[in-house]
Amino acid sequence: MTRVHRVNTALTILVVALSLVLHMLFLIFFSIGRTTAGANYPVSSFFEVYSVFIEDTIYGMDPVMEVDRRVKKPFPGTWTTSISTTDGEWICGNTGAHPYNPNTSFLPNPTHLFDFWLFIDRSTPGQYCRENFYPLPIGCYVVDTVWEVHDDRIKPPRLVSNRSNEFCVIEEPVSIPAQN
Repeated sequence: MTRVHRVNTALTILVVALSLVLHMLFLIFFSIGRTTAGANYPVSSFFEVYSVFIEDTIYGMDPVMEVDRRVKKPFPGTWTTSISTTDGEWICGNTGAHPYNPNTSFLPNPTHLFDFWLFIDRSTPGQYCRENFYPLPIGCYVVDTVWEVHDDRIKPPRLVSNRSNEFCVIEEPVSIPAQN
C-alpha cells in the first residue's frame, strides 16, 4: 500500500468517525429537547380516562356504556377501539379522529357501544366486524380503546389506553312466574 492510499484510508476513517459523532450529538440533542418539552405537559394534563364500564346485554341489543373520562385541554386526537373475546380473539373494531375540547366533547346519555363508541354503520357491519359477529353472539367480551393525543406541546404524540370490564351478551331472560 502506498503512502497516498494510507493517507486516503486514514482520512476516510476520520470522516466516517466524525460523521458518526456528529449524528450521535444531533440525535442526543433533539431527543433531550423533545423529552424536556414533553415533560412540561404530561398527557394527563390534556386527557384522562378513569373507567369504561359496559353493561351486560340481551342478544341483539346495543350494550350501554358508562364512561368516566375528562378532556382537560383542547387537542386533535385519534382513537382506535376493538372488541375481543375474553381470551383475546378479535371480533369488531374501528378507528377515527376527533377534535377533543373540554367545552364540546360530551358523551351522549346513554352511550351505546356500537352506535356511538365504535360508530358502526348497521347497514354494513361486515366492514367493521368479523363475519357473523354482528350483533354480538352470546358470550363475554372486553373493549380496548386507545386514544392518541396530538399537540405541539407534547412530542411525539402520547397514548391513553383503557380496557373495559368484562361484559356478557345473554339470551333473552326467562321470566319466572310469580308464586302465590
